[in-house]
Amino acid sequence: MAKRNAKLDDWEVSLVKAMLATGKYRKQEIHSYFSRQGRTINQARISQIASGVIQGDVPAATDAQLSAFLANYDDPAVARRKFLEEDPLHPSAAKMILHAQDGTTPTIGIEENDWTEFKETFGWNSRAAYARTIAAFANNRGGYLVFGVHDESKHIVGLSSDSFKRMDPAVISQYLNQHFAPAIRWQMETVDIFGKSVGLIYVWQAENRPVICTQNHDPLKSADIYYRYVGYSSRINTAELLTILSERDDKIERKWMETMRHIRHIGIDNTAVLDTSNGVVKGPGGSFVIDEALLPKLKFIREGHFSEDSGAPALKLVGEVEPIRGAVGTETGPMGQVPLSDRELIAAFIEQREVHNPKAYIRQLCHVQPKWMPLYYYMSSAKIGPEEAIAILEEEPTSYPARKTAQIDRLRAGQCPVKPSTHVHRKARERLLNKESFDTSDPHDAKKLLVAIQTLSRDEIDQTHIFPLLRECFDKHYGGENSGLTGDIRHAATQLDCELWKPREES
Repeated sequence: MAKRNAKLDDWEVSLVKAMLATGKYRKQEIHSYFSRQGRTINQARISQIASGVIQGDVPAATDAQLSAFLANYDDPAVARRKFLEEDPLHPSAAKMILHAQDGTTPTIGIEENDWTEFKETFGWNSRAAYARTIAAFANNRGGYLVFGVHDESKHIVGLSSDSFKRMDPAVISQYLNQHFAPAIRWQMETVDIFGKSVGLIYVWQAENRPVICTQNHDPLKSADIYYRYVGYSSRINTAELLTILSERDDKIERKWMETMRHIRHIGIDNTAVLDTSNGVVKGPGGSFVIDEALLPKLKFIREGHFSEDSGAPALKLVGEVEPIRGAVGTETGPMGQVPLSDRELIAAFIEQREVHNPKAYIRQLCHVQPKWMPLYYYMSSAKIGPEEAIAILEEEPTSYPARKTAQIDRLRAGQCPVKPSTHVHRKARERLLNKESFDTSDPHDAKKLLVAIQTLSRDEIDQTHIFPLLRECFDKHYGGENSGLTGDIRHAATQLDCELWKPREES
């Protein structure tokens, strides 16, 4: 017997509001999406939701949640799961997943398990403990770290201060990236649950498990792998670790097999590989480069999220194809070919590496985006002067002429980055010159070090002291969340290059 005049759950009300907001659906149509065998919804209820008479505090669903529902509405269980997956921090999703129950004292209706942990308060001094739980969730199936819930009674008490709301997610990301690898995917949100402000951190299962601790900070221990068990987080046991490693191997094998099937279907002679970091497409017949302006527009379909209607937009390449040499930058050495990128240009300089073909590094400056990169070190290795280096750059074909011009102009003018003020940064300079320690894991202290390096003159540079410090900063921060530190590392390397290897008569 059908349940008549059934009440819509909050997540369904969110979807109703999203459908109304599009202006594409009449109330009668909306009603048909939620009435099904065994449950009948009064059509008047849709009008009441539209006018705010009932469940007025429930927010509308996101566009992604609505799209997922429309694709799966005929299977309520799947539709509900997709609603949660598309935005696990949506207030309606959070209420549903936490079994939040209204009453005199609102309560969470579940105990702590392998995907939830409750905290009554939030404080940044406890960041190491939070990070341990976050990493443990990432190594299991993901989960929620919930603030504003009494741990024992599960009463929703709400956040006692605005410290969670004011917390900069970038600061948390920096801390996690400094202490764990690979990077953890997470998101934070403050939501209202029955009039109480609750802080949520949702962690996705890591795509490349296991996530490993890389740095000590009590209770975090370097090389530890944390895992979420029912009600607690701890170092992973052997059985769970073996399962993760087995699943990882299976995943890699499946990807290879799928790739091989595609190649077999297309034909090896018709197959090419796109490197999304630099736009280089390489195949048996040669190579070409997609213009850097188009790279950010390339969108790839996440596994399990493809549909004929909602897949990523196709990219159509239109225009002339110019054969160019050098864009596919490689350095051939004793260990084979090393791809040349801005990272490799910096790394080889910091390591004072004797590269096999220094002219290849000079040519590659026409193809990397940053202007300020080590140059004179590679000129010295190639035993050439500015005029010969300019000739190499002028002869290098490139699809990025502005980059080539910038490097040639820089050489002709003998330009180096502007030095920071020695007066403004005198304290950091003194620490560096006195060989006092810097915490290169701390972004703020790392920045002070990098700026201090840029102020040094040739006679002040102790290479045995400076280069290992710069290498630490490079390993911990280059290409990370803090793009400012990446720029500081490049500028510090370029200043050292100018001071130590630029011919003195040009200084």
